[in-house]
Amino acid sequence: FKQKTAYDIASCLVGSEMCIRDSYIPFFLTANIGADAAVNDLTLYKKLKKFSQVDKELADEALATLSRHLWFLAPTTVLFSLASEKLEDDDKSRIAVKLLQLPKPKEMKKGLPTFPKLSEKTELRDLVTSESWELFSILKLSAGWLSLPPAQWDTDPDYIEFRKFVKTVKVTNDCAERGVKLATDYSKCLTKDSQERSKIYQVVEAERRAKPDAKKSTLNK
Repeated sequence: FKQKTAYDIASCLVGSEMCIRDSYIPFFLTANIGADAAVNDLTLYKKLKKFSQVDKELADEALATLSRHLWFLAPTTVLFSLASEKLEDDDKSRIAVKLLQLPKPKEMKKGLPTFPKLSEKTELRDLVTSESWELFSILKLSAGWLSLPPAQWDTDPDYIEFRKFVKTVKVTNDCAERGVKLATDYSKCLTKDSQERSKIYQVVEAERRAKPDAKKSTLNK
């Protein structure tokens, strides 16, 4: 999954204490919670739209960045919200009812997801489409629990597995990006010559293949 939106809009929010406090910090701190990903992203969108009344230029910059990172408001991943404690049972029921009314696609759609068009009135149930069924196909789980009241979902083993996946799925790649940034900065410290840097990469790659771990037995070979 792509990096969560909250990490990417930091540069757009610096300079406005109100915007940082209300539209950045809460989402930054909860960006790695998969179950809340869809709820957080839609809430962030609406907060930024509201903030545009205070600082339109700043809000538009943040919204432009947000529009490129709506991965968890796509038809398939919006269902993550069914495991969110931030979403009321009534809203979960509306999502479930809408999905049950939609036909299941005959085959899975390939390629990148289609990002939805949002407005201040958009609700999570509005983002559910026939493509949303693909999540159950991917997880190989039954959707029978959708016909039950949300208060009873915990009694269904398939929902328990669904919730377990959603609560543990990695929805941020911050560690990977930090690692890439660290390696890039380090390589630039060694030399400014691109050809020399390329040779260093090749040497490191060869050493990593020869010694894939840091065990003493491996290093002594």
